[in-house]
Amino acid sequence: GNVLNPGSYGVNAFATVINSLISSGGFKDNSSLRNIKINNNGTIKEIDLYDFLIDGDTDKDVLLNDGDTLLVPGISDSVSVFGAVNTPAIYEIASGETVLDLINFSLGFNVDADSNQVTVKRKNAIGSFASISVKEEEFKSFEVQNGDQILINKVSGDYLNNIDVIGSVRNQGQFEYYEGAKIADFIDLDTDLLDSTY
Repeated sequence: GNVLNPGSYGVNAFATVINSLISSGGFKDNSSLRNIKINNNGTIKEIDLYDFLIDGDTDKDVLLNDGDTLLVPGISDSVSVFGAVNTPAIYEIASGETVLDLINFSLGFNVDADSNQVTVKRKNAIGSFASISVKEEEFKSFEVQNGDQILINKVSGDYLNNIDVIGSVRNQGQFEYYEGAKIADFIDLDTDLLDSTY
């Protein structure tokens, strides 16, 4: 299938699907990681590598037998996640997955994220993208579709109680404003003025 080095491999008696995929050199860029098929004398099993890659869960890894065949198909449905998340990327999706699943795949919001809502860009029948705002309480119920783009916006907050001292002074910087503050509280006329100060 869609691996870098397809072929037959000799593996030890305790080899699993994950061990064998590593032996084959890994995946091509357009490989499915969620629908790997194991054929054991006509019995077909499937494994979803996202359980292992994202959650670290190896419980569903399958012990292989002599003569087993692994098939890695191409990727089918996918969603792009970009913006203020820890791992922006294109993720393969399964039926019924939601915005919350995709946020988890991308390892959650980073420190700059607006976690109250995200924007989903969805292509319509004529190829145009419509923007849909999804609020935090809808993350768990809003199902994603093939081709969706999920944008996690950044929070750009204002500075509060803030004074900037800039220019021809030694003591430049940001300082906290408080009621009754005077210029002399931030600029010492004896030590902070430079030769170039007007």
